[in-house]
Amino acid sequence: MGVNRAKVSCRARETGLTLVELMIALVLGLVVVGAGIRMLSTTLATNTATVRTTRANQDLRGAMTMIARDLVRAGSWGLAAAVANASQTSGLKLSGTSGTITATSVEKGTDNPNAGFAAPFTDANLNGRTLVLVMSNGGTATRYNLSIATRPDDNSITATVPSGVTLPSTTVNGDSWTILNPFSAVTVGDSDADGVNDCLLIGYDLDADGEVDDSDPGPAESFGYRLDADDGAIETATNVTSCTAGSWESLTDDEAIEVTALSFEESSPAPSTVNLLTITLRAYTVQMTGRLRSDEDVVRSLRETVKVRNSRVN
Repeated sequence: MGVNRAKVSCRARETGLTLVELMIALVLGLVVVGAGIRMLSTTLATNTATVRTTRANQDLRGAMTMIARDLVRAGSWGLAAAVANASQTSGLKLSGTSGTITATSVEKGTDNPNAGFAAPFTDANLNGRTLVLVMSNGGTATRYNLSIATRPDDNSITATVPSGVTLPSTTVNGDSWTILNPFSAVTVGDSDADGVNDCLLIGYDLDADGEVDDSDPGPAESFGYRLDADDGAIETATNVTSCTAGSWESLTDDEAIEVTALSFEESSPAPSTVNLLTITLRAYTVQMTGRLRSDEDVVRSLRETVKVRNSRVN
């Protein structure tokens, strides 16, 4: 009897899980594994969406940053300060009132010649510029635009009076003349005739030498941005003066993102007039929209208003 009790006790201690218990444990394990897989799948999907969204934002933000950086600098001219100083400190004595004349710089309020056109003025940076004279004509202030031809020396320049125009005097007071900035224009245009201003043309004096260097070996000083609707890309170009001509290259990656919209709108305040010169404090609103090629549901839009540092004077 003692032996039989021992065998029964041993068998009782060796009893394992029942089939029901095993099935319950298996189901619980599958639930836990399924929850883990679901969590992992959700995390991966979220990460993928985040990466795609970030890619779209980065591509558009990079293009916006480059456009804004150039637009802020539009109209920068290396001679601007020199022209303002010369006009404030010097008057002009003219050799005639029509045709090609010589304008000699004199000390303000006197007839004493001075070096009003010394460095940084040069033949190269003055040739072809517009000399603006504001003179009294019969008691009325009148503006005259002359084309500068040469700079013979530090004291003088030669300029051409428009055909059929006769200047009222051979004396121009200080603060009554200036030379127009050749980089001041900002052009907003339509590159594909769809009624949307999707092109921007600007220029600035990159090397601050006062010259307009739009050909080799000088640096590029005119720049353009436009939308290529066919490729879905923002394009850029240098040494360009037209929205439909020139050598344009993609600024955005058209294999990764499709730019569906780009627009430029001037949002400048009303210009003011000072001494017959129109002064405009300029601002432009830039808008762009793009979507990922790999997921067209990922769409991003950017809008930024850019204030141009250099006012336009014309």
